[in-house]
Amino acid sequence: AAAAAVTATAPGPVPIFSDSFESGDLSSWTTATGVVVQQDDVRTGSYAAEAQTIGPAAYASKTLGTAQSDLYYRLYFKVLSTGGQVYLNRLRAANGSAQSLIAWSVSSTGRLAYRNDVTGVSTTSTTVVPTGAWQELQVHVVINGTASQTETWLNGTRINALSKTESLGTTAVGRVQFGDNATGKTFDIAYDDITVDTALIH
Repeated sequence: AAAAAVTATAPGPVPIFSDSFESGDLSSWTTATGVVVQQDDVRTGSYAAEAQTIGPAAYASKTLGTAQSDLYYRLYFKVLSTGGQVYLNRLRAANGSAQSLIAWSVSSTGRLAYRNDVTGVSTTSTTVVPTGAWQELQVHVVINGTASQTETWLNGTRINALSKTESLGTTAVGRVQFGDNATGKTFDIAYDDITVDTALIH
């Protein structure tokens, strides 16, 4: 008898970078300090990262294989505690100094915000970030001088105040970061299921 036909489903495109921390370590990241992989606060799977500090920097960064001028960056995070404003993630330029271009944060009043590190101007939305529960943050930047663009979504909802034209210079993004590289802060944030790509991440 003839065998039944088998339909194969082709895998989807591979993102530029992703890490669900299921390796149980931070080996996928270029640098890491003040960050651990743990099993107490996890969104999916068995492991997630946690940036926890009272003073020292707590962050990890990944140097991309190819710099990107049009980039999407999605991460899941859970604010366990903060002692004020704290940065969630950051995009850096593909140059020798890895200049910071833009960084998203939870403000001292608990609202989602970002800082354009090229111009030094911060923008704070009216959207309050819940604590103690997993949140999905997806950001998009197009690097194009004074006509650069940003887009921000929290849990699938576009945050218009953080989606606008910005001046971000002309150097493409070469490094992505989660956590806060500043010192003198107190916070505890878990991270999971991080993805970087050139198209909207679903």
